[in-house]
Amino acid sequence: MAEDLLGGSPNVMSSSEYRRITGKTETMEDNVLFGRAKRLTALDRKEKAFLSIATLSILATVAVVIYRLATLNNLNEDKKEKLDDETFAVLLLLSCCFLLYFSFHGVLREREFELWAFIAALFIVAMYLVWNFVGTSDHANVRTAKLVRLIIFFVAALPNGILAFLVSREFRWLEFRIVGADPLLQHMFQTYSRFSTLLVFDLQILIYVMVMVYNPYGEAHLAEKIVAPILAAFTFILLIVAVQGVTREKKILLQIWGVCIILEPIYFAWKCYWIAHKWNDTNFDRRLAEIFYVGAAIAIVVRGAAAYYASVCYNNFNQGLKQRAFGNN
Repeated sequence: MAEDLLGGSPNVMSSSEYRRITGKTETMEDNVLFGRAKRLTALDRKEKAFLSIATLSILATVAVVIYRLATLNNLNEDKKEKLDDETFAVLLLLSCCFLLYFSFHGVLREREFELWAFIAALFIVAMYLVWNFVGTSDHANVRTAKLVRLIIFFVAALPNGILAFLVSREFRWLEFRIVGADPLLQHMFQTYSRFSTLLVFDLQILIYVMVMVYNPYGEAHLAEKIVAPILAAFTFILLIVAVQGVTREKKILLQIWGVCIILEPIYFAWKCYWIAHKWNDTNFDRRLAEIFYVGAAIAIVVRGAAAYYASVCYNNFNQGLKQRAFGNN
């Protein structure tokens, strides 16, 4: 697996060997939402169990968050803590949306990296919940409510994370159906899959940052509140540009993406400098600042990894992947 992640030769098996080992003979379909994907009825027991448990867990998390927002005014919290709780609630709801995407898209399209992103998203949510609990006031009812939320999440996250890992280890069938038994084409297709996953994960982190910018105690300037959503929308457009660049093998599109990706690190660098300057101010929210630092670090690492896989995809142009995997676009 380590060799595969770093770009080594992927594990390849023939169609007959795969069917003999897994017993899978189902066919794929062209799904409107997901493209070439597996049928829901063709999923094995482990995949169905994962999607079922993940969906129930996410719905339960949404219910708990909505209940928390509905009862926010009934708890003895100061205004600043209530605003922080509202921010964390929005972050959790957004996380649930991305978790649903990574789970279903990852399984139906057999995107191993997307299930790893699912696990990473669980870790980020856990980090948010722990940070929120640690910074809770001393009111017993407030701490109890947040502790219950934290326990429910960890109880649900553990089996989800384990199942996501186990399911991801068994992927390869759909890849074989799309690109065939050629090891080079399989490797190139895996590279594209990882690149597209990193693009979505990068967008997810940037949206989190945008939500934190709108917290009144984050003391963001008006200009920053205008720039943040524009940057998020621009990142979404860049995601489309990058995916189209790879699937259509248009070098100019990937070159545009490569030039524009520097904007996000520049924003993060400026924001980190500004936070360091405001750190000792009395009303400055250090908890949000700490989370921003972590988010910025993750975002830069993710974008760097995306840049690496983009360069690999760029070098893979004109080697037959477009015709086999994406059609003659």
